[in-house]
Amino acid sequence: MRFSYSSEYTPPAPVLEIQLALPGESFARDPLMALVDTGAEASVVPLRHIQPLGAQIDDRKYLRSPWGDRQTVYTYLSPACACRASR
Repeated sequence: MRFSYSSEYTPPAPVLEIQLALPGESFARDPLMALVDTGAEASVVPLRHIQPLGAQIDDRKYLRSPWGDRQTVYTYLSPACACRASR
C-alpha cells in the first residue's frame, strides 16, 4: 500500500485519511488525517475525536513525552473504535 506524504511534518511523513466509528455504527464523523507509524504498538487518537463516539474507557495509563513530561491517557478496549481508510 502506498501512502501520501504530508509536509506538515519534518521530515515529511506518511498520512492516511480515516473515519472513526463504534463497531456496528455508521461512520458519521468527518474524515481525519492519521499519521502512519508502522512500528507503533498502539494507535493514539485525540480525546476530542473519541468522546463523541461514546467509547468506554478501559484503563488509565501514563505517557511520558520525549522531554520527560508525564500525562494521563486513557485506553479503550479494542476494537472500541473501527477505522476505515478513505481513498
